[in-house]
Amino acid sequence: MVILHNNELPPHIIAECFILTVLYVILTDILVISASWYFLLGVGLVLVFVMDGNLPLRGCRAS
Repeated sequence: MVILHNNELPPHIIAECFILTVLYVILTDILVISASWYFLLGVGLVLVFVMDGNLPLRGCRAS
């Protein structure tokens, strides 16, 4: 990668970098939000199983 000073960069390269950065941030935000939703769903399911006593690990510990 060639390192240039700010005044040497053509405007279209700056615009492309800006657009790519915005797209990257939006995509990572979507991934993080969906991952946290899946994480919360998984924790909720585990809690439901533990409260019901249907979790196999709890049965193994009890016996």
